[in-house]
Amino acid sequence: MGGLIDAYRTAAKVAIEKNIIIERQVHHFYKLEFNYEAMPKVMSLIKELNLEMNEPDFQLSCTLLTDIRMDNAPKLESAITGIHGAEFKLIHVA
Repeated sequence: MGGLIDAYRTAAKVAIEKNIIIERQVHHFYKLEFNYEAMPKVMSLIKELNLEMNEPDFQLSCTLLTDIRMDNAPKLESAITGIHGAEFKLIHVA
């Protein structure tokens, strides 16, 4: 039985030594919805947080998709909550 334990120990050690650590940031993906009255504040926030606007749709109301690093997500959520006529929906975390 000791031989099998040694084999597993050796295999685990080799796997750990040969691995490559990949670091990546976790992002929260949001759908922002707002009316035209809220647009200046929302656009200012997008600029302040250096967010990209994806799939903007400016019809009767405005929507766009954006993402932000997980550690900055509370800033976005708090700021959008404070803008009358704007709301957010978390659509994906990756």
